[in-house]
Amino acid sequence: MSKLNDWERMTNGLLYNASSKDISKQHALGLVRCDRFNRIPMWMLPIKMRALTKLIPSSQGKDFFVLAPFYCEYGVNIKVGRGCFINYNCTFLDVSPIILEDGVWIGANVTLATPSHPFLPEERLPQEYPDGFHDLEYSKPITIKKNC
Repeated sequence: MSKLNDWERMTNGLLYNASSKDISKQHALGLVRCDRFNRIPMWMLPIKMRALTKLIPSSQGKDFFVLAPFYCEYGVNIKVGRGCFINYNCTFLDVSPIILEDGVWIGANVTLATPSHPFLPEERLPQEYPDGFHDLEYSKPITIKKNC
């Protein structure tokens, strides 16, 4: 069995180093794409929808609509079905996959958060590891079923 990198550990709900290089690069890319989506005005809807597809690739061809502002960490960990809608000012912390099945509509000001930290201080607080001084995190996926 091959050793998992931190990105693979993160998306599979295992303890991971959130400041590792493989995660940091994806995180920065997701934040830039999210910022770009939020800054494009509604009167430029075709450009805004292309930016949404870059942010959330699974939305391609799915009749998916998001009202800005919308916030997420990666975007690539959000999986959407057909006919989904996200209202204003939602936050998706998509460390693990967030899956919206067909016909899911999300109301305004909703936060979906997959990340967590260990509860015990000796596991949660930053410590010295072979790859540096940092804390460990884990996450659990969220699935919202069809037509919710």
